[in-house]
Amino acid sequence: MHSLGKSVLIIDTDPQANATLGLGVYPETIQRSIYQYYLHRCNQTANEISISEYIIKTISGIDLVPSHLDLIGAEPLLYQFTDRYYILSSGIAPLKSRYDYILIDTPPFLGQFVLNAMIAADRSVVVFSPDTFALAGYNHLLLIINDISEMLGRKVKIDMAILNRWPRLEDMNETFLDKIHNLFRKKSGDETDGEQEIRDQLEKRVKMEIPETVIVPEGRHISQSIKQGVPLVVLSPNDPSLQGFREAASIIDGWR
Repeated sequence: MHSLGKSVLIIDTDPQANATLGLGVYPETIQRSIYQYYLHRCNQTANEISISEYIIKTISGIDLVPSHLDLIGAEPLLYQFTDRYYILSSGIAPLKSRYDYILIDTPPFLGQFVLNAMIAADRSVVVFSPDTFALAGYNHLLLIINDISEMLGRKVKIDMAILNRWPRLEDMNETFLDKIHNLFRKKSGDETDGEQEIRDQLEKRVKMEIPETVIVPEGRHISQSIKQGVPLVVLSPNDPSLQGFREAASIIDGWR
């Protein structure tokens, strides 16, 4: 979105801090993160804390509320706070006029941070990885969404599915070495027919149940982009995965 000239804020609520690292920020070097924000908001005697106090500027020009592994310790405290589901939404509300887009990165496991993010968000995007647990995770997520909908009294839904690193050879513009590598994987038994069948089932379901589905093929320079903290579009503008990411960005831009 930033490459389209939009002002973007990313709020990293994942204790693994992958979004933070991907933007070139090392959690051990920062003094304030989303962890402190949650702690202050759970302290009912504290003065009102603005989430803007935790925003930093990254080398890519994208604003970031970073995360830290310490965030794991904040989740048990949330259960003692009556309005725990709305901590993030109340913090984001004053910032909406400052940014074209506010993106919230959540943990891969379901919990208070995912609930906060889904309640705060106007739209929801789910990223699926090509593993055998993705289908079960999708079913679990749907149950959680139903619970949230009942709790809020309004419909909560998934607006887009991104099938990331999806093994679809015809979309990958394979080199000769790629073809040899994938042929070797098939012969060596790295991937079973059952795993492919599960992926096919998941892809078919999300295309039927979710309004927008984007397939992102395996990228060749994504790990390098993350290590350097440089956006993939800058580091490797011809990376095969970028076509999918651009399609997702275009869909999101159309939601405004």
